Amino acid sequence: IILPEKEETEAMFSGDRSFLQGLDPGTLLVDMGTHSLEVTMELAKAATARRAMFLEAPVWGTKEHAANGLLTILVGGDPTLLSRCREAFSFFGLNIIHVGEVGAATRMKFVVNLVQAELMQALAEGLTLGEKLGFSADKIIEVLDSGGVASPLFNAKGRSIARGDFSRNLALKYVYEGLQLAQDAGRKAGLDLPAAEAVSQVYRQAIADGRGEEDFSAVVKVLWK
Repeated sequence: IILPEKEETEAMFSGDRSFLQGLDPGTLLVDMGTHSLEVTMELAKAATARRAMFLEAPVWGTKEHAANGLLTILVGGDPTLLSRCREAFSFFGLNIIHVGEVGAATRMKFVVNLVQAELMQALAEGLTLGEKLGFSADKIIEVLDSGGVASPLFNAKGRSIARGDFSRNLALKYVYEGLQLAQDAGRKAGLDLPAAEAVSQVYRQAIADGRGEEDFSAVVKVLWK
């Protein structure tokens, strides 16, 4: 299963409509969605109650990554269960990383969500400043690619922004939801994440502007006002 938080919660726990009611003992249930730790642990508990086996495996990547078998799959749970899933995972995942017990993959995804959202905002601000200072987006990306801040995200998204291409590859609304989950995890851990809070405000504005269904690189449009 791979569903967003709200839809998944309803599908899992809505009484007679719950797909959990149809699980046979011995079924291996793999949850590949990204959502709160509470939902992950509740699903694991419910699967155990049905005498089913459970593995969490949230994916990281874009629509393009999925189509080309390049996703990263973060796995939490029994490594022997992972061994049963590796062949299936390999059709759409390039990197399959076991990170610990059930719950660990969800927690690691919070880290990914945080860094990804902040990197995109950093790129957006860098391109906006650079263009105001007289440089083309292509020249800025060329320079960034040459040094220690080079990254596939900067290269791909920087060039798509330069083309004015914001067609959806990873929806901005999902990146924002992921960032919210990371912030919530930080608060529960007693952490102050000031950069995440600042970036979250920009994504929230982008959604208010109607950009939620666009690619998350469209966050740069907030800075163009």
